[in-house]
Amino acid sequence: MTCLTEAANGFKVPTAVATQGCVVVVDVDVDVDVVVDVLGSPVTPVTPVVAAAGTTKSTKQSPVRRATRRMQARERATPRRYQRPSSLPTHAKEIIPFLLEFIPSSRGDHMTHNLTAETLFISGHNGDDIEAYLAVPTDTAACGSIVVIHHLPGYDESTKEITRRFAAAGYAALMPNLYHRIAPGADPDDAAAAARARGGVTDAQLVGDVAGAQQHLAALAATNGKVAAIGFCSGGRQAVLVGCHLPLQGIINCYGAYVVLDSPAESPLRANSLLPQLPNLACPMLGLFGAEDSYPSVEQTAILEAALTDAGKAFEFHTYDNAGHAFFAVDRPAYRPEVAAQAWGRIVNFLERTIS
Repeated sequence: MTCLTEAANGFKVPTAVATQGCVVVVDVDVDVDVVVDVLGSPVTPVTPVVAAAGTTKSTKQSPVRRATRRMQARERATPRRYQRPSSLPTHAKEIIPFLLEFIPSSRGDHMTHNLTAETLFISGHNGDDIEAYLAVPTDTAACGSIVVIHHLPGYDESTKEITRRFAAAGYAALMPNLYHRIAPGADPDDAAAAARARGGVTDAQLVGDVAGAQQHLAALAATNGKVAAIGFCSGGRQAVLVGCHLPLQGIINCYGAYVVLDSPAESPLRANSLLPQLPNLACPMLGLFGAEDSYPSVEQTAILEAALTDAGKAFEFHTYDNAGHAFFAVDRPAYRPEVAAQAWGRIVNFLERTIS
């Protein structure tokens, strides 16, 4: 099977080539690194050279490397042809395990669930009505639940996306707006700035708000009454805090700072070490950290690990190379997709064992 394309000189030249029974036709604007044939293998580019009278001759190239080669390819007047390599390229062997991390490890049929998401109000600390974001799967029965504690930058769209992702994985998820009292209805950046100016929210208020979220989730008809909590950045510390005060089934600490030491004077947060409270931790903890982070540093994570061990607590820690703080934050330069994909696999596995 062959397709014809008009070349720069006006001649019709073939632009597709059969590869072991499969034909791949690729336009010059397609990213070569992600083109695969129907058998699932990457393809190697072959550049057509237009000769007289419209004939072609092909010269095999090395695999296209990064943006420079792709840019040059897009500037060519004729499309490129691709043929299947005899063996799987090294880069493909490396990327396949990364792609597989996006698939939940052992979660039933591994399908993305239908869900609904909405903004509502829940009863928080001292009975205050606070805004919250709820995402619930609509095709499951008796699912587990998780409270999502947002990071210091606030109740933003990226953390709402995380909340929806939990629902897509089959869990009811609720994120309370911890800054609602400070700046109700404000832009997340403005609300976060106002919260920083106050040193963040108090520990007592945080525990009360998460307790309200836990009660709301447990009362939903579609849930099984089991609730976990996850927090990012300042929320990681707060996840540890609520694990020491609330009857949760599990907590997930994503690079939470100031768990084993007080916040320094230059920090916008006013936070005290949670080491004295760790004996009260009543559920398993999953910890996800970056080796390049400063708060918490690798040394601080080791102190937390030792304290949990001494207290006889159940925990599971993973520290990732080539990652620092906020490696889950898809809208920030610190985002590390490979690390985030692996860590998401750890999260799903932990929730299967604690709240499913």
